[in-house]
Amino acid sequence: MLRKLITFLLLPFSVLAQQADDNPGAGRFSIGYRSTVSAFSDAGFYGYGSGGHVRLQFGPKINSEWYYDHILTDLGGLGRRTDEHIGWSVMFYTFGQHLEKGKFTPYIEAGNCFDYTAVRTNYAGGQLADRGSAAVHLGLGVHYNLSDRADITFKAQYMIHIGTNINEKIVTDDATETRTLDITTGDTGLNGHLLMTCSVNFYIARLWKGYLFGEKSKNL
Repeated sequence: MLRKLITFLLLPFSVLAQQADDNPGAGRFSIGYRSTVSAFSDAGFYGYGSGGHVRLQFGPKINSEWYYDHILTDLGGLGRRTDEHIGWSVMFYTFGQHLEKGKFTPYIEAGNCFDYTAVRTNYAGGQLADRGSAAVHLGLGVHYNLSDRADITFKAQYMIHIGTNINEKIVTDDATETRTLDITTGDTGLNGHLLMTCSVNFYIARLWKGYLFGEKSKNL
């Protein structure tokens, strides 16, 4: 009788424990290295950069990414543009995240960031313009799972920046056949661009369920 009574009293706790095990993504922490490509310049030049991020997952269908990007754009050899991004994203796994080797995991992403931009010419006596701004972004991505603890991620997102507009234009003097870079600033407004990112990610720890190493993959 006593054994049955104890079993009955502990039954709710056993159900809660099973529910917790059914939420395998909660608390997973990972780090990643990222490379980016973006078309910031109105003159049509592409920027290339690199950065890093950390991820903290809240459940099998919701993950978050906290990132930093440093992007450089060569403006036709006449100047350069530097962009610094720091922000966060929420990743929604519409089909759930399955960390199975050799499988793809698609997701939808939304978030925002803050950035600093500086544009300058390469020649003496040239122009310089800079600004700080904020941005929101929405995109699509996919993980390719190298293992249950590592993946390669590809994603594309459209960013809309809210801040002072900086415009770069290459001006050609027909008489001397020389080119110069003209940098102008405008009113505060919206400025959008497509950002494409490739990253390599490694799952390091499970913050509220111990470290990953040594655990069975089904408990990740």
